[in-house]
Amino acid sequence: MKISYKKLLFLCVIFISTQQLLAEEIQCRPYEIVKVDFTGPDKFSNGLLWKVSGNDDEEKGYVFGTIHVDDQVILDLPEPVISNLKNSNYFAMEAIPLPEDAIEFSKQMFFTDGNRLDELLSEEIFNKTESILKVHGLTREMVARMRPWAAYIIMNYPANMKIVLDLHLLQMAQNNGAQVSGLESSREQISIFSDIDINQQVRMLVDAVCHYETLLTDINELKKLYLDRDLKGLNDYSQRYTFGDDSIYEKISQHLISDRNYRMVERMRKILETGKAFIAVGAMHLPGEDGILNILEQNNYKVVRVY
Repeated sequence: MKISYKKLLFLCVIFISTQQLLAEEIQCRPYEIVKVDFTGPDKFSNGLLWKVSGNDDEEKGYVFGTIHVDDQVILDLPEPVISNLKNSNYFAMEAIPLPEDAIEFSKQMFFTDGNRLDELLSEEIFNKTESILKVHGLTREMVARMRPWAAYIIMNYPANMKIVLDLHLLQMAQNNGAQVSGLESSREQISIFSDIDINQQVRMLVDAVCHYETLLTDINELKKLYLDRDLKGLNDYSQRYTFGDDSIYEKISQHLISDRNYRMVERMRKILETGKAFIAVGAMHLPGEDGILNILEQNNYKVVRVY
């Protein structure tokens, strides 16, 4: 589709006006802590490793909830996880990282249209953003050219991460000779954030920057809940914050958790039917009414906690 020169100028004017509005209005805002009512079967509120069988009680495989960290205490897997992973012929995780994915991400994470993050943020917020991302090896100019969603994602992970649990499982499965595949593509995962309206991307980033110390504390608390195998606790803790307007986070939660759960279950059904499958997904995808475990039961599978 061709865009006329006059229309392009009009879009540029709108874009410049939007930049000014963002820099002036999107500032820090307080949050409140609220009690979250857990929805979904209580039987799926605790446990990380679950056996999945058909209606005829024939074992199909296992679903294991992970946490995307590299802590050795978490990488030291319990015996039930190790033994069932070793006995599996097929391993699946959310997405298999490929070299071309890293190249694609690096292309997507930076503006290519003349836009700049240091013009979308106030000077104070940008300086805080640059300070946080500096430990990830990003220069000030690199941060200035980053899209808001990319800056948001990177700062949500500790710097200098090594092999996270999911990749540790992948390596073990490959060493055991299992066939491996992803339930999603990296492009699908990136689009969850990259497709968000630019104003909402900036709102998310500003919230994260303004409450970054809380974010760091939360990571440690989530690790503790994970080691306790407390799926309900993980669910409740991750949703305990509320802002004056939570519409953006409600939308993200829908796309990031619920929508993906149904999509991943649809794809894992074929894998489960091969038998001796081991499927690893983030633990937050397991509990709740729209959680993977409940969806599997709704699709006539029997789901029983192992660990």
